Amino acid sequence: MTEFKEYDISDHLRSKQEIADYINDSFAEASAIDDDQEAASTMLAVLRDAATAERKMSDIARRADVGRSSLYHSLSKDANPSFRTILSAIRELGWELQITPRKAVA
Repeated sequence: MTEFKEYDISDHLRSKQEIADYINDSFAEASAIDDDQEAASTMLAVLRDAATAERKMSDIARRADVGRSSLYHSLSKDANPSFRTILSAIRELGWELQITPRKAVA
């Protein structure tokens, strides 16, 4: 029987622009999720994918002042990381936060 490797998006994100598009598209989808925990879980998984694609987990861990294994846990779907950890990940990846008004739900 043929064994298949689990699909890992981080293996296919090859440029800063591809990573930015992936993050923005995924965050837009997550913003439409009503359940805050589910939306946060999706966003954490996306940040982890981006960090893995950039091969920057050690740098992010150092900046956030956490261990590398703690960072992996912090960016897992069921985690509840500090805002500092999130901000450290975003900044170390070379990104910045931008907030826009949410579209009104009819």
